[in-house]
Amino acid sequence: MFAYLKRLEGIKLGINESMQKTRDLQALYSLEEIKDLLPSLRKILEKLRIKVFIDELDKGWDNSEDAKYFLAGLFQAAQKLNLISSNLKVYISIRQELFDNIPQIYEDAQKIREDVEVIRWGKAELLELIGLRIAHCFPELQPQDGIRRWNAVFAAHLPSHKEDSVDYIINRTQLRPRELLQFCKLCVEFYVEGKRIEEGTITAAEEVFSEQKIKDLAAEYRFKYPHLLDLFEIFRGRKQHFEKDELEYLLLAAACGELDVDRAAEWVTEVDYLDLKKILWNIGFLKAKIPKQMSNSTTKGVYLGHYEMPTINLENVQYFTVHPAFCYFLSLKP
Repeated sequence: MFAYLKRLEGIKLGINESMQKTRDLQALYSLEEIKDLLPSLRKILEKLRIKVFIDELDKGWDNSEDAKYFLAGLFQAAQKLNLISSNLKVYISIRQELFDNIPQIYEDAQKIREDVEVIRWGKAELLELIGLRIAHCFPELQPQDGIRRWNAVFAAHLPSHKEDSVDYIINRTQLRPRELLQFCKLCVEFYVEGKRIEEGTITAAEEVFSEQKIKDLAAEYRFKYPHLLDLFEIFRGRKQHFEKDELEYLLLAAACGELDVDRAAEWVTEVDYLDLKKILWNIGFLKAKIPKQMSNSTTKGVYLGHYEMPTINLENVQYFTVHPAFCYFLSLKP
């Protein structure tokens, strides 16, 4: 049984070895290989509870068809394993946008909906998470709340940016815990001395973080939209915020070949500039300022990304901004 689970883990780690892995996955999620073991396994499960947690499926994710089939197969295998006994539970953690964009999974969503729990991360949840990490390292901060724990380690305010440090760093993520931890880890690596991690250290960490994130984004979509980094270069040195007409003119120039997008030209010049805008929005490169008629008290006048508000008519949006995570790398002006 454990050898079987390790092979499932191998499938997760070996996404790029496509052909052989596909055949392996087909065999694995049919459960044929452990069919003879099921009676013994059920007997063991009468006395023992087993829980299997599969995480980090988005590491190295390339959005290819093979990767989607791997993930769909893993879900099928987990469903079948969970039917063996109530004492055996396989849990799979996956980003919402990956789940939504894999038809093989989404078509079966109705069947497994009661087994799916959605976890949403916002600033409060991320602050609570990092606060727990800080308290683990500094037990004397246990009685404090999340923001006090944060301010015990980081300078509370960044004068040059006129923004609290917690907001500044979280705004450079897509509200994913791993990204926040990644940025904070870089801050610790660049920390030299002083009572707290100051603005200069955060800026040094941001330089590395920004490059990592934009390259990660390009890698994630390298099969669907090859050479995205070459497309991102048309934004270099420009301002961070765009009016609708300004953005569309820039993208039109790229789509028509007036602006050099190098290797990305093979697909960019075949795409309508409005579709190009949708692509940059959908992958999280752009954020949109929510129109008044679509906003509520918490989102009014706020720039939101696709991961925060996936359903929006971009033609009603008059103002856009490049996601703050990518601004340092592209040398964008505020």
